[in-house]
Amino acid sequence: MIRRPPRSTPKPSSAASDVYKRQDVHPLEIESVELVGHSQLRAWCEPLEKRRRPENAAAAGNSIPFCTAKALTNGEVKLADFTEQGLHDAATIKVAQRTVFHPDDRILGGKVTVSMRDGRSLQACVQNPLGDHARPVNDEQLAAKFRDCCRYASAPLSPVRVQELIELIENLERLDDIGRLATMVSGSND
Repeated sequence: MIRRPPRSTPKPSSAASDVYKRQDVHPLEIESVELVGHSQLRAWCEPLEKRRRPENAAAAGNSIPFCTAKALTNGEVKLADFTEQGLHDAATIKVAQRTVFHPDDRILGGKVTVSMRDGRSLQACVQNPLGDHARPVNDEQLAAKFRDCCRYASAPLSPVRVQELIELIENLERLDDIGRLATMVSGSND
């Protein structure tokens, strides 16, 4: 029986982050990476050669092999990974070149198996995407993501302003003038 994936299918890169965080993974010691996920993920995995080495940030953001390699190299995927420097990171490219995808409609979510040169086989499976009620994003993760995104704003905000914004958003129900939020986000009075 073919099971339908959830509305938001978790990508194998989430499982790769789990492998990185739970295991002793050094990217140069990775022999191969096998990704398994629902066939609906094919669009983000094929053609494999283009997905392994995306030409630009948009292509990289839509490449499961590349994002998985980033997660195995850095432990997570951030906006810096989609900059010119991030796209040409040698360790990531080596891991991506050793990555394959196999569709399997019997599983929900994403599974990654990392074969290490020392013979270890590291696996992780993620059934729910980050942000799902089963895998909620905690306040610390959300603030870290927000700080990272603010670094790439067209008018970057100072770390003090970013912290003020985080505190304001955490207490939004007490805000008496929503215009204050718009002013802070625009960088006015920074």
